[in-house]
Amino acid sequence: MVPVPMSLQTYAVVVVGALAGWRLGAAVVSSYLVAGAAGAPLFAGGASGIDHFLGNTAGYLVGFVVAAAVVGWLAENRWTHRGLLRSSLVMLIGHAVTLSLGTAWLATRIGGSPAIQHGLLPFLIGAVVKSILAAVTVEGLCRMFSGPKLISPAGEGAPPSPRAPRR
Repeated sequence: MVPVPMSLQTYAVVVVGALAGWRLGAAVVSSYLVAGAAGAPLFAGGASGIDHFLGNTAGYLVGFVVAAAVVGWLAENRWTHRGLLRSSLVMLIGHAVTLSLGTAWLATRIGGSPAIQHGLLPFLIGAVVKSILAAVTVEGLCRMFSGPKLISPAGEGAPPSPRAPRR
């Protein structure tokens, strides 16, 4: 019995939250869920439809939005971009949110012990691996796009204005 499929969706959720912030991250993930509910084949295995919000995976799907918001809030409050270990912890918190809400919902449908056995334990190693990969992704993208600082803290070394005459 495998009531919940394994996928990279939670990786994407925490990356979106970390890069977009809590408001936009939650909005993007909510839009993704609406599109999947409306029939776009976006869920694990190319699945779609409103029935996923009524079945075993409903808690995980709701957990996606909460996880994106939590990770986004932590990123906005400088919990990321301060080293790989710290960013990995933030991503792991996001995975824990998703797994907690998903397992809690699943327990209402199949019982507590089976929910833990089938809806939590098989995903723990994957959550750690995806958290590390998400942290590497976010840290790498932030380094790649931040570039060198053009203006020093004292305001010296600023590049000339594009409208300034050249000498």
